[in-house]
Amino acid sequence: MSPHPIPDPSLATSERRCGRLVCRKRVHAASKILLFLAVFLLAAPRSGRADVTPAAGYQTAFVSPLTNAYSFQSFLGAFDANGNLVLGTRDAIHPAANHRILSVAPDGVDSILSTAAQYPPPDRLLGSIRSIPGDPGSMFILDGGSYIPCDASDDDGRLLQLDLQTGAIVSIASGGLYDTVGMDRDPISGNLYLADRGCSSTGVPPSGMVHVWDGNILSTTSLNIQQADDLVFLSDGTYYFIGADALGNPGIFHVSGDTVVGTYATLSGIGGRLAIHDGSGAMPAGVYASVFEGGQAKLLWLPDADGDFVADQVVSIATGNQSFGFGGIVFDAQGRLLVIDQTVMDLIAISTIPIPAPLSSPIGLFVMGILLCGLVVASLTRHGAARRIPF
Repeated sequence: MSPHPIPDPSLATSERRCGRLVCRKRVHAASKILLFLAVFLLAAPRSGRADVTPAAGYQTAFVSPLTNAYSFQSFLGAFDANGNLVLGTRDAIHPAANHRILSVAPDGVDSILSTAAQYPPPDRLLGSIRSIPGDPGSMFILDGGSYIPCDASDDDGRLLQLDLQTGAIVSIASGGLYDTVGMDRDPISGNLYLADRGCSSTGVPPSGMVHVWDGNILSTTSLNIQQADDLVFLSDGTYYFIGADALGNPGIFHVSGDTVVGTYATLSGIGGRLAIHDGSGAMPAGVYASVFEGGQAKLLWLPDADGDFVADQVVSIATGNQSFGFGGIVFDAQGRLLVIDQTVMDLIAISTIPIPAPLSSPIGLFVMGILLCGLVVASLTRHGAARRIPF
């Protein structure tokens, strides 16, 4: 008996055929996986700046003329305990400007809450209005001080407190504030943060900055930026500000502590107002901004679906010469976005906007190309291997 049995030729042929079949199945399975990854990456939303204009316009719940507003500029603020919107309006930008603080009922009808007679000098009307937690009878307002000229000595801005019953306004903090226009409260510490343009708009020092008021002391953070027009806090204690970074690049930036840790979205113009919406009502969640870009006022929606602190896309809701420009933006209890058309001083409640499909990622396109090349190579390798296998 031979110590080495002679293999059965039919069995060898069967094994080779089985090997070819397994090879083809594996290549086919790998091809499916690669194709799936390619499609997934192609469909992944892009992070960064990418203007998208919806095919259809936004829908409004109401458009209400502000009968008591001045024609120059108005600033949306916050809601009182009765659901009335408190806002400020003025007739000019110079220190002698007339101004009023209005209360707007939920149906859009406005009335005068406070006038210049109740507003202590210097009387350049406010940059922002915010409610005071635990104090439904009062609100914080910001005064940017005398605007012209702006230089290192022009730090007469103030943090004020408004009595909603009497319209009386008193100063509670001052010193070191130049052109303070935006503010929001840190949900972790409870401190109030103030966005200050500095004298950036006049081209002379000091540059923009962010201040903190802890209820007793007003201080300035070490954040290194050129301009800050507005800021909004996230639930984790970080915040976004709109303005310009240390190099003068305009955009919306993510800040943790006293450090800019990322760019949420790039813009082509400096200046604007911000609001964050949680997705209640018909309006989608995300960051909203009222900005000026290229000589046009724009109202933008900037979603961040993947939570990476970078806007997936920038959707233009509305554009115009003066419409939606720097009037402040705020969401009401029904989830509607309130803005002011400053051409005619109309208060507009935007109830829905069209949501475009996410844009394809350039990285996804690149990777898909590589994967498709891999499919071709795998296919050629499979056929080449098949030709080399003897049967």
